[in-house]
Amino acid sequence: MPTDFERVEPSFGEGPIQPPSSGDVHAPSDTGAQGSRATRSRKVPLSRAPGKKKLLVGIPMTIISGAAYMIGLGPLAQMFFIGFLAYVLVGLVEVILGSSLVRAGEAWTRLAWWQRGLASFVVVVGAMALVVTVIPMVFR
Repeated sequence: MPTDFERVEPSFGEGPIQPPSSGDVHAPSDTGAQGSRATRSRKVPLSRAPGKKKLLVGIPMTIISGAAYMIGLGPLAQMFFIGFLAYVLVGLVEVILGSSLVRAGEAWTRLAWWQRGLASFVVVVGAMALVVTVIPMVFR
């Protein structure tokens, strides 16, 4: 009975079983430009997608999970609503910044210590002012 691969007994510590490197019968016959293009055009995970795509995915999902929470589907819908809302906020920040948060983080580390401190102070004071103004409106 012909086989495509040699039988290799598994052993712990050597990693997964690999087929022999000589002549794979399942490989496509044309490994020219199409083969190299297929390896380069991998799908980007949504966590590394551009900000606009995060907004396009996150906003409808936030609306759906928010509606599910409002009709009383419980804490699972609330959890999804909060998660998608955070995802939308990340996408919005990336659209406003014009680049990914990874690049913004690299720019942040290049700032001097006093610049980081000043920016942090402004953000903390702004967040506290937002909370002080929003919380009374929510509990009316």
